[in-house]
Amino acid sequence: MGRTEKPANHLVHCGRVITAEELADICETVAICSRLSRTELALTISEHLDWRSASGSLKQDACVKLLDKLESQGLVTLPAKQVSHSVALRQPLFTNRTVPCDLLAGVVGDLGAVRVVPVTEKDEINLWNEYVSRYHYLGYSNPFGCSQRYFITSADGRLGCLLFSGAAKGLGKRDHWIGWSKDERLRNLGFVVNNSRFLGCNHRGVPS
Repeated sequence: MGRTEKPANHLVHCGRVITAEELADICETVAICSRLSRTELALTISEHLDWRSASGSLKQDACVKLLDKLESQGLVTLPAKQVSHSVALRQPLFTNRTVPCDLLAGVVGDLGAVRVVPVTEKDEINLWNEYVSRYHYLGYSNPFGCSQRYFITSADGRLGCLLFSGAAKGLGKRDHWIGWSKDERLRNLGFVVNNSRFLGCNHRGVPS
């Protein structure tokens, strides 16, 4: 496995200029690491290029698409795609932890300190997923790309759930309002986030 054509001087992919030297290194990596899967190749190459999103994570998906582009141009021969045997996303089971309690009434000022708390532990993530699956009108779906969950809390318990995730790659109204070019959009998408879920509450300690 390896290159079959001479790499071009450079190319632009997802807002990044890939130089001729980098293209040559990519072709050499594909040839040397022929036993790796496409995903493993993408992770290896994006690490070599130090190609990262604004959050610091490796741009694996962009690199996979780059490898596909190089293969379509005859520059590399990639390993065969592996058949995925993944099962459908299992929806969270509803438990007593998310059953509504007393009705919550009043204004925010009556609640004392209100905090937005990052959700990082596995058990808390599962609880957040359960709340959203149970009460949000869109239900729960696994967020794509980088994401961060939050609980909104007070002394009276949890008041809501928030989910921020990576920006949609193309939104006509947004892109027109910002006024950026295609290359500018691809370079700067990592600095934009989506508010993917917001769940308020009307019961004490339980979003709904």
